[in-house]
Amino acid sequence: MFSPCGRYVHIASLEGQRNRFHDSSSQTKDRDSLLKLALVVLTYSLSDRKPTRTPPTLIHRVRLQLNPVKYLSVTRLPFTFTWTPEVLYVTKSERVWTTYQISLFNSKAHTKDHVPSNRLDVLIPQKTIFLPNTVSHRKVYYFPPKPHVDARIIISGEHPTLKYPNAPGKSVDNFLGTVDCNLPCATNNVFGLQGRLAQPMGCYLKESDIGNWVVSTKRSEIPDGFALGKLVNKMEYFNPEDDCDLEPYIS
Repeated sequence: MFSPCGRYVHIASLEGQRNRFHDSSSQTKDRDSLLKLALVVLTYSLSDRKPTRTPPTLIHRVRLQLNPVKYLSVTRLPFTFTWTPEVLYVTKSERVWTTYQISLFNSKAHTKDHVPSNRLDVLIPQKTIFLPNTVSHRKVYYFPPKPHVDARIIISGEHPTLKYPNAPGKSVDNFLGTVDCNLPCATNNVFGLQGRLAQPMGCYLKESDIGNWVVSTKRSEIPDGFALGKLVNKMEYFNPEDDCDLEPYIS
């Protein structure tokens, strides 16, 4: 993502890791089988004179620790990104509305409570908002407020090819998708989906609905000597005439 001024480039990278060694106990096996996720947000400064030839300079990096998952579909990630000139909003597809406000530049100011500036890189809403139960199978988008426009939450519709693995007793309809009267409804006391796919929906959020943005505990500290996000210097070009030696193979 390039900044509007064209002087910076922002990159959001998803990391995934599983434990390579497993314990014999079943409880440890279940924990080790989970996929640990982390989101890394990097900001590079481009050269003013030769941006295409001079490597960008890393000026800001943030690492966000996400909850582990059993599996992950690369084509259908459980979170969305909303880019703004100075902030990235990462919204998760969870029952409780979860949006991380990640700064794209180093925080220069300190709060009146003397909070370190690096802790202000990741913030979350102060108040709790519950979303429909079907949100785990849908995309959730958050759009910050603009002048004369309140903040918005947009929830996509369910995908018609959605499959529920390891769920016996499910019947499939070619038009409506999975049909089951026990599918989760909007709330525990509202019924009427009758197996039909949930439709897109959205709502406006006032400042009083969100509250203040407070410091998140999901931010991971990055050691100073850790070369996370630093670009490798340009390697020597490969010359097929000078760098390739061919010798006959004798069996």
